[in-house]
Amino acid sequence: RSMPSSMSLSPHGSRWLPGAALSIVPLAYLSGLGGSTASKLEGATRPPPSLAFQLAAICDRKIQALNSMALDLEWPCTSMAMFCVYFFPALTWPAVSRLLNAPTSLYHTICGALLGGHFLKKCIEVLLLHRYSGRDELEGVLCRLLAYCAEVAVLAYVTATDVSKYRAADLDPFRTHSGRIGLLLYIVGLLGSFHHQQLLRQASKPGEDQYRFPKGGLFGLVACPHYLFDLVECCGFNLVHRHPLGGLAALGLTGHLAARAHVHLKWYKAQFKEVPCHWKRLLPWVY
Repeated sequence: RSMPSSMSLSPHGSRWLPGAALSIVPLAYLSGLGGSTASKLEGATRPPPSLAFQLAAICDRKIQALNSMALDLEWPCTSMAMFCVYFFPALTWPAVSRLLNAPTSLYHTICGALLGGHFLKKCIEVLLLHRYSGRDELEGVLCRLLAYCAEVAVLAYVTATDVSKYRAADLDPFRTHSGRIGLLLYIVGLLGSFHHQQLLRQASKPGEDQYRFPKGGLFGLVACPHYLFDLVECCGFNLVHRHPLGGLAALGLTGHLAARAHVHLKWYKAQFKEVPCHWKRLLPWVY
C-alpha cells in the first residue's frame, strides 16, 4: 500500500545504536581514565586507555560502519522481506513442538494451526494485496522477524510444557463453550481482516501508486478496521488457547495496534479532506 515513509515498518528508525554505544564511552572514560588529566598536567606520559574504553570505541565504530552501509530495502525486496517476516514464524510452532516432543492432542494441534494460519494469511496478503512504498531499514525488518519468532516460540514452549496430554483433553475446543466461541471469533477475525485488506487494495486503481481514501466495510466508521478484526482473531485464539501468557500477548498487541491506528487516522486527516468528523481510529464510536 502506498503509505508515507513515516508509516513504514520502522517508523522510528534504528539510529539510536551509535548513541547507545557513545553513551558508554564517557562512563568508561571516567572509570578507566580518571587520573589521565592529572598526569597530563604534570607532563607525564598519558596512560593507555582502559579495556572498557577500547571495547566501547570498537563497538561504536562497527555500528557506525553498519549504518553507513545504507541497509535499506526497496520494493520488491521489501515484499520478499515481509514475506519472510511472516513465513518463518508460521514454521516456528511446529519446529518447537517437534523439538520438545510436545503432546499430539487435538488441543495442541488446533492451537498451532490457528497461530500458523494467522501468519500464513499475512503471507498471502503480502503476495496478493500489499504494495509497499518508501524505504524500510533492514534492521527494523530483522527485529520484527525475531520478535514474531520469539513470541511464537514462547507460546509453543508454554503450551507444550504447561499443558499435559491429560489436561489437554479437558481443553478440547470442540467440547467447551469458550473453545467453540473462540473458533468462531477466529474465523470472523481472519476473514474480516482479509476483506478489509482487499478494500484497501481496491481503493487504488490498477497501475497507479497514489493512495486513495478507502471505502466500504467498516471504513465508514473507523480508519483501521483490519486492525480491529486482527484483535477479534487474537481474542478467538486466546479463548481456545486459555493460557495467561497468551492474554499478556493480546494486551501487548492491543496497545501496539491502537497506537498504529492513531497514527493512521492522523495521516488520513492530513492527506484527505473527505475524512468524516465521526471517524474513529479502531473501535466504532469509541476509539
